[in-house]
Parts: sequence; structure tokens; C-alpha cells
Amino acid sequence: MAVIDTFTTDTGTLVIGTSSRTDGDMRRENATRHQAVANRSRFIAGCGLAHRPVTYVPASHSPNVAVVSRAPGHIFHDIHVRVPRVHADFTYYLDGFDGVLSRERERAVGLVTGDCIPLTLWSNTTPFHGVIHIGLLGALNRTAVNAVEVAVAIGHPTADLECYLGAAVGQSQYDLSRSGLWTAIEADAYSNAPEVEHYQVQDGRSLKMDLVGMVRDQLAAASIPAARIHALADGAAGRDARFFSHSADTSSGLLPTRRLMTVVGYL
Repeated sequence: MAVIDTFTTDTGTLVIGTSSRTDGDMRRENATRHQAVANRSRFIAGCGLAHRPVTYVPASHSPNVAVVSRAPGHIFHDIHVRVPRVHADFTYYLDGFDGVLSRERERAVGLVTGDCIPLTLWSNTTPFHGVIHIGLLGALNRTAVNAVEVAVAIGHPTADLECYLGAAVGQSQYDLSRSGLWTAIEADAYSNAPEVEHYQVQDGRSLKMDLVGMVRDQLAAASIPAARIHALADGAAGRDARFFSHSADTSSGLLPTRRLMTVVGYL
């Protein structure tokens, strides 16, 4: 069953929902499109957000985040661009966005992930809320810090902000030595984001990465108090966990790998 956490703000009750394995695959590809749409709809309704339009984060591992607004017949994405510290050749890496922030109480935000962190950010005093997609590149490029800076720039001081680290791959399951991405960016990462070494542990031939720990420390460095950095209880995704994980399921032979979903919005 889905994991649903709620937080009371001056605006009302904010819901953060995380789908579990029993909620089904949320990956929308040709072979699974109709089932994924049905799974998403059922999950969103179970979180009490069926009445809210959902804007999805178009994950591209970009360091940028976007503030979403609307007018009759239009949705606007005001993209706040950051120069990445570590370069990669993903499509839309430089001009895409991996976070959706909204100041509209009526809008929900959704994100589908395999291993990466779904980071929810919200204000206790306004309807401001959003979700940021943070994988290895997002951590190296400090996308969480970028999101906090954007929030502050549009009028939401850090004293009013809270955040929530959702289900993501745990350090015991995240082996960089099996990652083609890490092979491609390793030299650039150690040169331009040298702190990453503090979140790595050599385990025999495996190089294990504490992605969640790195992002948690970045949020603290961005002046988010520890008491306002929440996390999903038992939130590590893995073979025997409640949540899908691309890395863990691949190593266990559970193919094709599946995806979980996070949805955030007001009741």
C-alpha cells in the first residue's frame, strides 16, 4: 500500500504520497502505458488528490528547477538555470528542469523515479510546494541547494521552509562501480565536486554511494534546520524493501525494472 505522510501548514494539510510495490509500476512506456496510467490514477486517488491537476517533473538530470504558473489555456514554466558543476550529455541537461515548484494550492506535483531522491520542498506559511528529482548528477550539481535558493528568491525565506526526502536507493544497494554514468563523469566529479568522496565507501570491489546523506547535508548547508528535514521512515528502496529500485532490482534479476511515484499536494 502507498505510504502517505501529512503536514499541517497555514494553508492547510499537505499530503506527500509514495507508491509501494503493491501499487504497481508507474513507468509509462508503450508496453505498460495503459496499466501505468491506471496505476497512477488509483494511487493519486488513494492519496486524496484526485481532484487536483498534477504537473509531472520531466526528469532529465538537469541542475535547473522551474516555477509553474498558469493562465486560461496555458501553463508556464519559469526555468531557473544553473551552470552544472559536472557535465553530462543527457538530452535537455542544460535547458531542461528537474524540479517543479508551484505557488498554487490547487496544483499537485508528481515525480516517477527508479533510484533517485524525490525531494519535497514546501512553505509553512504560503501554498508554495514542489518536488525535485535528485540523482547522482543532481547531488553533484547541488540541485537541492538550487531549489532552496529559488524558493528564497521568489519570496519564501528558509525560516518558513521544510523538506522531505522520499524513497530512494540506499547506500548498501548503490554501487557506483557498476555505473556507466560514474565511469564517464568520475574525473570531473572528483575535480569539481570533491566532497562526493566523503559519501563513498569502498566495499571490496564495490564503491557504495550515500546519495541521501549527501543531499541531507546540502540542505543543512542551505540553512534548512535539521528539525525541518524530514524523511520517509524506512525510505531506502531495495530488493526486499517496499519500494521499487532500478539498481537493487537489476542486481537481483528482477527485470524489467519498475518505477515508483511521489505525489504532493493539498487536500
